Amino acid sequence: MKPITTKQRAGLQQVITTIHRRWGAEALRPLGEQRGAGDAAGITTGLPVLDDLLGPNGLPRGSLTQFTGSPTSGVTTLALKLAAAIQQHDEPVIYLDPCCTLDPGYAARCGVDPERLLLVRPPTLAAGMNIASDLITLGGSGLLVLDGMACPPGDTLQNSGFQVALRRLAARLPGSAWALLCLTPPARVRLAAACAVPAAVRLRVEKLGWIRNGHDIQGYDVCITVIKDRHGAPGRQGVMAITFDELVQGDST
Repeated sequence: MKPITTKQRAGLQQVITTIHRRWGAEALRPLGEQRGAGDAAGITTGLPVLDDLLGPNGLPRGSLTQFTGSPTSGVTTLALKLAAAIQQHDEPVIYLDPCCTLDPGYAARCGVDPERLLLVRPPTLAAGMNIASDLITLGGSGLLVLDGMACPPGDTLQNSGFQVALRRLAARLPGSAWALLCLTPPARVRLAAACAVPAAVRLRVEKLGWIRNGHDIQGYDVCITVIKDRHGAPGRQGVMAITFDELVQGDST
């Protein structure tokens, strides 16, 4: 391939300048600056069991991923472990916590760096989706976590405002470099499927049992099942040990 000449480079720059002036800076960008849902890299989670289930692309950018499970299944803990792993790759993490249930101390015990986690506490789950939509529209890249595990019964997909916000959010995702992770109880996942909300990946998380060190609790084992995956067959499972940075003292009797 012949190298580009100075004259050709000047002509190309004039074309770029003209297009930017007429259509805006986003209209024409070098291929190396383009990152979106088609980016083969995705976001590697750094968690071997989860990466095995998700495949080489990791957590898909420009798409919705759902973790579902009961409030005590380990869904939120797994999301925090995932956030901590992604922070290690210098990817930003924004955590939307409409129910104000995130414990900073517990997040730190899961490995999250509190100084690098952006916490958003919208008044409702629907408002949280609107904020997430705005963040995606503004550009950038990283992980957005929308925690709907503990929201009150009235703030569900049966609420029309919630449905509108969810569809608007899903429409913003394609082409973005954000990976959106929604944490939802099983009932709301069934409702989400009924509303035909596109999720690239849906995983079910189930707690198997505690990991003990004597009478103290070191963590617990979870089973992760693939319910839906655009790039692989459902039904695949993996078992993962979730451990804490500190032991939780148990009954010594």
